[in-house]
Amino acid sequence: MPLPFPTFRTILLPAIAVFLNPNPILQAEEKERNIDAISDNAFIIEEAYNQEPGVVQHITTLTRGVDLAVENDARSWNYTFTQEWPLWSQDHQFSYTVPYAFRTGTDGNNGPQDVLLNYRYQLLMESDRQPAISPRLSAILPTGNQNDGLGSDAAGFQLNLPVSKTVTDELRVHFNAGATYLPDVRVRLSDTFSDEGLILRQNAFSVRHDLIGYNLGAGVHYAPFPKLHFLLEGTTTWDHAINGDSGTREETFSGIILPGLRYAVDTPGGVQIVLGLGAPIGLTRDAADYGVLFYLSVEHDFVEKK
Repeated sequence: MPLPFPTFRTILLPAIAVFLNPNPILQAEEKERNIDAISDNAFIIEEAYNQEPGVVQHITTLTRGVDLAVENDARSWNYTFTQEWPLWSQDHQFSYTVPYAFRTGTDGNNGPQDVLLNYRYQLLMESDRQPAISPRLSAILPTGNQNDGLGSDAAGFQLNLPVSKTVTDELRVHFNAGATYLPDVRVRLSDTFSDEGLILRQNAFSVRHDLIGYNLGAGVHYAPFPKLHFLLEGTTTWDHAINGDSGTREETFSGIILPGLRYAVDTPGGVQIVLGLGAPIGLTRDAADYGVLFYLSVEHDFVEKK
C-alpha cells in the first residue's frame, strides 16, 4: 500500500507550530495560557492590566492615515511614545504619552503634540468570575502648537475605563469607555478677503468653547500560539471641534476598525520585545479611509528580582 502524500496539514502546519512555540513540552508542563504570553500590548484600545512590580514597558507606535477626500493630504506619519511604570505595586501605575507628527506637503507642520500624564488604578484583578478593570485619569498638557494644528492650547483631562476578560486559553475580549474635556479652547480663524482683494479678516480668533469628547472601544485578541496573536480592535469617538472658518463649535464622529497581529521575542536577558502590524480602516466620514500602524514594545525589569 503506498504511503500517503505529504500535505500542508501533515508537514507545514506542525513546522509552523514548532517555530512559534519552540518548546511545546515545557510550556505544556507549565500550563501557561497562550493569551498570557503577551499581555498589555493592544494597538488602539487599552487592556486592563497594570505593569507588574519592578517591570517597565516602552511602547512605540507609528501610524499613517490616508484620507482620499483631502487633496495633497498633509497628514503623514504620527508617532507616539509611551512609558509605563508601576508605583510600588501592580495596583498603581504611572505613564506618559508623547505624540509627534511628521507631516508632508505645503501645509504640513512637524512637531510635538499634546502630552498626556496618566495614572491608572487596578480596581479589579481578573479571576474566573470577574474581569480585570483599571480606570485611568490623564492630564492633557498643551505642549503642541495650536497654530500648526498640533494642539489645543488648553490644559484638560481624560477618563477611560478599560475592562478585560479571558474567555478561553486562546481568546480574550476588551472594552473601553471614556471621555475627554478641554476648557476654553479657541482657534485662529482663516483670513478672508473681498472680491477686490481687500483684507476683511486677518489674525482673528474664535470665541472660546469647551470641547467635550466621548469614546467607546472593543477588541478581540486570539492567540493560536503563545508568541503570535491576532487582533481585531475598533474605536468610535464623538468629539467637539471648532470650525476654522466660522469659529463655531461642531461635532465630529469617527469610527475605526483595525485588524492586526503581534509577535513576541523573549531574549535570554529577560527582555520581551513585541512587534505588531495593523491596518486601520475608517468607517465614517471623519476618519481616515485607510492606513497602516507599526507597533513596538520593549518590556524588562528595572529592579533585580529576589
